[in-house]
Amino acid sequence: MEDQLQRLSVVLADFDSRAGMVEYHDLAAAVDQLATEVRQSSAAPAPALVAESFAMSVCQCKSGRPSHWGVCYGPMFVHNGFESPGFSLLTPEIVGYWSDRASSTCHPYLRARYADLAWEFAPHVSGATRTPDSARLMIDAVLDSLASDLVPRMGDARRWMARALSVALQLRDSPRVERIRDAIIDRERRVPLDAPGIWGYSFDLLIDGSRHIPLSEDERDEIIRRLETRLEAIAALENTRQAAFGVESVVRRLATYYRRTKRPDDMQRVLRRLRDAYLQAVRDAEPLVAAHMLQQLGELLRTFGESDMADSLQPLLREQSREAVANLHTISAETELPTSEVEEYLAERTQGSYKEMFTRLAHEFVHRRGQMEQSLSDQLKQSTVANLFSTTLLDHEGRATATIGPADRDTEGQLYHHTVRHMQFGATFMRMLVERLKSARQLTADNVTSYLFQSELFAPVQHGLMAAGVRSYLADDWITSIHIFVPQIETAVRQLAECLDRPTLRPNRHGGNDLRMLGDLLGDEQVSQTLTADVAFHLRVLLADHRGMNVRNDVAHGLWPTSRFNSVVADLLFHVLLLLGNLRAPPADAQPADVS
Repeated sequence: MEDQLQRLSVVLADFDSRAGMVEYHDLAAAVDQLATEVRQSSAAPAPALVAESFAMSVCQCKSGRPSHWGVCYGPMFVHNGFESPGFSLLTPEIVGYWSDRASSTCHPYLRARYADLAWEFAPHVSGATRTPDSARLMIDAVLDSLASDLVPRMGDARRWMARALSVALQLRDSPRVERIRDAIIDRERRVPLDAPGIWGYSFDLLIDGSRHIPLSEDERDEIIRRLETRLEAIAALENTRQAAFGVESVVRRLATYYRRTKRPDDMQRVLRRLRDAYLQAVRDAEPLVAAHMLQQLGELLRTFGESDMADSLQPLLREQSREAVANLHTISAETELPTSEVEEYLAERTQGSYKEMFTRLAHEFVHRRGQMEQSLSDQLKQSTVANLFSTTLLDHEGRATATIGPADRDTEGQLYHHTVRHMQFGATFMRMLVERLKSARQLTADNVTSYLFQSELFAPVQHGLMAAGVRSYLADDWITSIHIFVPQIETAVRQLAECLDRPTLRPNRHGGNDLRMLGDLLGDEQVSQTLTADVAFHLRVLLADHRGMNVRNDVAHGLWPTSRFNSVVADLLFHVLLLLGNLRAPPADAQPADVS
């Protein structure tokens, strides 16, 4: 143990005595190398070695929000429940070690780290003691590091300035708050006006938000004036896309400030400057990029109440969106299914009477939520792409219909998108079954209507229209069958709501009532419970959600081109009809939700 401490002290003395910037990960690597050598000698690392490794390996949260540990630091690595370093390593002795190191090291950048760790983790480690001295030591060390240019990277400097300011405000330490304020303003003065990268933090930390930072009028005016000057310098850059994004960063701040200070003319002026910068960049961009930029610009303008300016972009957005779709290329992959396995699959599912076959088909192709969640989870373990990027869904004209965020922020959206892919793949097997049933003369219009109208969800008045839809479906007339199936499905779900004594009307502004639409009906708790949660989920993904296939809404509003009316959609709708045909109204003495 004594040998470990001596070797550790040599490593620490080397880093403490360095005149320039010290990289935390360099110290972590040196300490971990020593720890590895200790383990290879079959000895346990000393607590000081563990404390140093933990201190230099954890990551400071970039968002400013606490990690799952409840502090502004988190593990360097997390995978399948394993994290490194692990929070369980922490003891009161380790927190105390950090306090001692903060006092003993002569390097201010290291002192800031140790002192902040002691201050931040002490309340979360049983038996550890938290003192304001650690917080003050951290703030002073940050100021010393900035003054000595020991934090050259702007991202690191911004995080440490924000951290020091936050803790000083927490302590209500006015002198230190003012010193940090001055350091923040001075730091940004040194950033060239046309430089890309991180700037604007004097506005973000001192003016924006709810924190009350003491600022003189001259200091506030200087920050705003510098943003205005930066706006013009960046707008003049030759790289139009870089200019547009830089202008947006400035304008977001200025427009927010001008709206809050009730200066609408200035707000509109900078927003017009942003619009012009974006339009210049759009001229030089590929159509897909241009359409995305215009979409984002329109959304930003609307957040500031400039709907007219946003609407003026729509003709150009439509033009770029259509060109974007025209330039897209299909990416496909092929796979072969053994003929014997396919034949066995079809034979098993086409046994018995047509009613047995229809019931079997209806239940087999339901995409159950739990299974989809597990399938998505398994996929995410194999690929991290979905955790990194958002996905924008486009219609046939390139219009963005929905945006699905990364998996860690939009689990529901990812689940819907994943289920759509499974539906489309599963429709391949359903098409095989349909063709086999047709060839066996089991799938006829009479058999289908007989099966469906056993259920009270299909009223006699629907019979003629339903029979026409089924005949069109069996004749591969997808356009006619889809246009008939969609409203009949909605009517059946509405009839289910009536069977459950659930409201099917809603007041309109003309003194009458409108029917509740399909999406609203599927959101009814009793309707969902009666269908079962899995069937309700399946119907929402297929029919009534922009993140899914949204068949009901797109067909009802005439949004599809001819190519979208195909066998896949028709088969999926036919499957829903068979599902609804399985439902029976309750006996007269049953409870409202007792539907089989």
